[in-house]
Formats: sequence, structure tokens, C-alpha cells
Amino acid sequence: MSVCWREIGTYGDRTCGELATHLHCRNCPTFARAAATLFTQPAPAGYAEERTPVIAAAKPGATPARACLVFRLGAEWLALDAVACVSILAVPVVRRIPHRARAVLRGVINVAGEILLCVALDRILGGGDAAGAVGARARAIVIHHRGDRWGFVADEVGGLERIPLAALTAAPVTISRGLEPFIEAVVDLDGRHVGVLGTDRLFDGLRRRVG
Repeated sequence: MSVCWREIGTYGDRTCGELATHLHCRNCPTFARAAATLFTQPAPAGYAEERTPVIAAAKPGATPARACLVFRLGAEWLALDAVACVSILAVPVVRRIPHRARAVLRGVINVAGEILLCVALDRILGGGDAAGAVGARARAIVIHHRGDRWGFVADEVGGLERIPLAALTAAPVTISRGLEPFIEAVVDLDGRHVGVLGTDRLFDGLRRRVG
């Protein structure tokens, strides 16, 4: 990257002809473009895993709450502990794995150079159509827990929510059989009935179904 501001600019010998117009390098488009690249660089390896627990942790004096990512699979709104959610991105190309035509495994995806298994989470949770069309609001979500890393496609992402523990209630007996083994609690958020997934339960189910 050019460092003209250190050589001929404000922090150098001040021979740059643009200084007459901009007075200082911080007002120059070249300096602004260079600064913008700081926000587009890939995060260092392990940064997301290291910082997510810190960001998700309850602040001193705060109401006890559970930080979760809320997303939709088909008609079901679900939530998963934020600490298990590594990244959210536009849906990448899903490439099928030869001789692995299992309904719960869609294929593999490339996430910043890392090849991950992409699972049909809707099928694993007992419903949905893994072959359905990807809508405009769909996003890929990368999750991580106890050394396992997976990707899946959600039909919509609602965002991060700090759910007060007092607002969590037991899952009703009417919950679908497919979801029942994975749901730890339910909560109403902005008029949505959201099932809160147990992180251990979900990843244990992924290991059993995908292997």
C-alpha cells in the first residue's frame, strides 16, 4: 500500500501538490481510500472465536440474559447461543459431495478459503425442504462448538438478541417431534414464538446425523 502521506505528505517532506487543495492528508481521497481498506481486510485467524464470548457475556449489573442469534428455517423461528455462531454471510455456492447424497448433507461451501460441510438444518430438525429455492433474505451461518464447525442456510436472520432468562419458558407439549430433542426453551420476541436450541443438543444431533 502507498504511504505517500509519510513520504511527500503531511507526515513527510510536504512536497505533494495535493496539499495546496486539501491542506492535510486526512482530507485527501487517497488517504481516505487507504483507511477504508482497514475495514475490508479479513479478520485474523481465530478472532471471531476469541471475541464472540467477550461480546456475548453479560455486563456487570445487567439483567441475567442469554445472548442468541435469531433466525428462521421455513416457518420456524429459532435461536442459538451467540457464542456458537461464528459468522453470517451471503449464501455461497454449495457443491455436492460425490457419493454423499444424504438428505441432511447439502454439500460443502467455501468460507474465506475454508471448506466446510453445509448441512440441511431444516431436515435435521425434522421438517423443511433442503432442496428449496434460496430466497432474497437467506443467509449462510457458520457455527462452531467443541471443535466442530458447520455451515447451514437460514431463510432469514433476525439478528442478535439478549433474551432475559426470566422470559424463557419450557417448550410446550405441542412442539413438533422433530424439534423436541433440540429445543431447551421457548420465548416470545416481537410477536414471534421462538424456539431456543440447546447448543450441545444441536451439535450432538449433527454428529449423529451427518457423521
